[in-house]
Amino acid sequence: PPTVADRLRRGLFVVTAEQAHSAQAPGYRRLVRRGVVDAVTLPDIPLVGRVGEIVRILSRREAAADIFAQLPETAEPVFTISSSTRTRAEVERRILRAAEQGVAALLALSGGDLIRRALGTVPGGQRLLPMNAFSTLALVRQLREQGRLPPDLPVWAVENPLIGRVSARVDRLAKKIDGGAEAILLQPPLLWDRFTEWWSEVDRRGLNRDAPLVVGVPVITSVAMLRFWLVLVGLKGSHPQARPDLQGFAEAERTLDDEGFVEFKRAWSAELIGKLRQLPGIGGIHLMPISGTGDIQDILGRAGIGAADRARWDVDILIDALRKRSVGVVHEPGLRDDGYAHTFRQALRTLEQVLESRPQAGGFQTYWNRITYAQHFRMPVALRSFLESDGRERAWEIAVDLRQHGTGLALRDTLTETLERRDRGVSGSEDGVAIGDWVPYSASPVWQFNDAFWRHVSDFIAAHGRDYRDSIGGSPDSDVELVRAHATLFLDQLANVRRQDPETDFVYLEIGVASVDYARSFIDTLTVLARSRQLDLGALTYALADAAPGVLDSARAELGNKRHGVRLEYLLANVENPLTALTALSGRILRTHMTSVVDNLPNDKLAQIDGDCFLIETRLYLPRSNFDDLCQRYELDPGWLERALRAIPEGGALAFVDDLRTQFSSYDRADFQLYHFWQDLYGNPEDSSTGLKMEERYVRIEELGSFAFLDVARTGGLTVDPAQVLREVLDEYPRNVWMHLSNRAIEGCLQLISLLHPHGALEIIDVIVRRISDYHQVPQRLSRKGRPLYRMGFKGPAKYDGSAVDWFNGRLFEAAARHCFPEVEVRYQSLEDFGRPHMSRMELYRTSSMIR
Repeated sequence: PPTVADRLRRGLFVVTAEQAHSAQAPGYRRLVRRGVVDAVTLPDIPLVGRVGEIVRILSRREAAADIFAQLPETAEPVFTISSSTRTRAEVERRILRAAEQGVAALLALSGGDLIRRALGTVPGGQRLLPMNAFSTLALVRQLREQGRLPPDLPVWAVENPLIGRVSARVDRLAKKIDGGAEAILLQPPLLWDRFTEWWSEVDRRGLNRDAPLVVGVPVITSVAMLRFWLVLVGLKGSHPQARPDLQGFAEAERTLDDEGFVEFKRAWSAELIGKLRQLPGIGGIHLMPISGTGDIQDILGRAGIGAADRARWDVDILIDALRKRSVGVVHEPGLRDDGYAHTFRQALRTLEQVLESRPQAGGFQTYWNRITYAQHFRMPVALRSFLESDGRERAWEIAVDLRQHGTGLALRDTLTETLERRDRGVSGSEDGVAIGDWVPYSASPVWQFNDAFWRHVSDFIAAHGRDYRDSIGGSPDSDVELVRAHATLFLDQLANVRRQDPETDFVYLEIGVASVDYARSFIDTLTVLARSRQLDLGALTYALADAAPGVLDSARAELGNKRHGVRLEYLLANVENPLTALTALSGRILRTHMTSVVDNLPNDKLAQIDGDCFLIETRLYLPRSNFDDLCQRYELDPGWLERALRAIPEGGALAFVDDLRTQFSSYDRADFQLYHFWQDLYGNPEDSSTGLKMEERYVRIEELGSFAFLDVARTGGLTVDPAQVLREVLDEYPRNVWMHLSNRAIEGCLQLISLLHPHGALEIIDVIVRRISDYHQVPQRLSRKGRPLYRMGFKGPAKYDGSAVDWFNGRLFEAAARHCFPEVEVRYQSLEDFGRPHMSRMELYRTSSMIR
């Protein structure tokens, strides 16, 4: 967390606390480390002899734990310099010794009020008190001027608003600020009306803007302690303004059980903090829990002033400060959540520090997120340009993935390097090996790699010794309970439709066959359920369709042509354009099922920013450091590898793999080496910094009405106006947003709907965006253990082994489907009950009048 001095300099709200004795040091260290408390004051109670009973008690405590002995154990210590009966030389020695030990601040006070009152009754007794807070402040100033004290070591003072005339006490505050006090700790506001009268005068004179005022908050544990505090601040326990609180504590002690009284006293402290937060220009609070640190976090949390709350306030202040430097800040909502606000605050501060060292600091935007996928195509810090349709640059931004920065130092270095590259006009791909030119994302060579991976998936699995589905924690199609739910859903649908259409040979179509596990389990479960309900399945065909002949051959070998009376059929079909291959099934398909298919298809990305729409273009490249590492590790000729990579857009990734096979042919275990190189080239699952990366730039769409994100020819002759569909969806969320267009998936799925029986359904199991707002207003989800998960707005592309995965824009597909099929009915169901809260089932029934 930022130091207390830094927070005060920047006008940020502070929380400090008083460490009554050394036993509290470990608890306060934890609170400072977590950002709950910013600094800890150490009381200075000098040995003075037997002036009164209270002083003798405090003297024994000082003797037991010397303040200097506590310093090494105290986090962010604020060292109290109590003048009391000390000479100037003694005060000077304590100041210098404290500075040598690296204290966070000095706190100057006169101290020994009881002693001063006692000596005040003795003729000439005040002459025995040579120092006070004012002379201590003057001494600090002199030591700074002499170079004996660091000029940046802050000095604070104390003020008591509750005694004497208000105007006199405000004058006294002004004198301390004029004397060099850089912050003021105030005695607790135990007389609220008196305190607010004093504060109003301070605010009128602007003294709370000249120095931060930090208000004391005692953690009261009993009515006796409240009376004690009234005495400490110079009041009588019978003061009329104090009676309501005294009576409230006495009543609570008398009537509440232990648990109820703990609740009462914590609520009292939290309510007091809440009232203080409403004061204009308050600089912070100073907690004074004599008994220990145990209540502090609970009290601050109740008051809405916990560590994460203050981190969020700081974020707002830093964003405003950056805006004044002409640097905009946009971020994922999750970065403001409790577990991440501290990191985001520090990241913004790091950016601010980087900009302070640059002559031309502003004039750009920043986008901040935290990508929780293990592998993706984003660099830790990426440059992005915003272009007019004619190619002229209109703006630029840097995008920062905080998850790739383990420390603030790493972030500082990458920010500095990226801004320097911007100054030189050099992009990331120009530093590395570019694979093709700028193209819309759907035309990126990454999809050639994706296609090559699926055509080689069996060999890939064999070389790596693991199933590719392990990368996503297993396929939902292997979940027995989910398969049973699917079988039950289909059986209900089949039974309802057969009542009116008993003759049709219905088809259950699975398109995109990951393995035969789902087909086998589904048919087995369906037939068992049908027997238990005494239902006749009738003539039913289970069709498996896939674009890879090898997958279908393997499925046929395992399943055969019939299972439990259900006929099996195998069809070579591409989900992007299935109509031609599946025309023979038209009108007979009662349900089409796809799992983790539409997230793996080429698509474009679009951004809506300040009323303009932008098509996001990409350029795939291999960073130079990754390129050099691969050449060295696999003993490849750099010239050959660079030429081979640059040739992929024209020759294709499959041809590139063939070239690799030739290169590795002389190696021992050639296939093993080939597929491990392929994995490292694409991206090591254990290290997000490795492998291929993707630059992005935003090109303004001149006229959205002519932007055909769907190819009407690929929808099977359906009537659809792509621009109208897109505008309809964007109008639902007129704020700034970027989203997937899911082009190829939507075109293929529209064809699949046209093939359905009139009461048929398309069932999609995948990562699906239901509302456009979900790209930015991400709902909170919990892990299986109930822990809040990061609310990530990033929806891809992610890498899984050799494939690319993007979330499916269900809302855009729904809008397109309604244009083509006005009676379509859409249903969504989260798979959270099946342990996959990020996945959904999307069902589209061709007509809303389906038989139930």
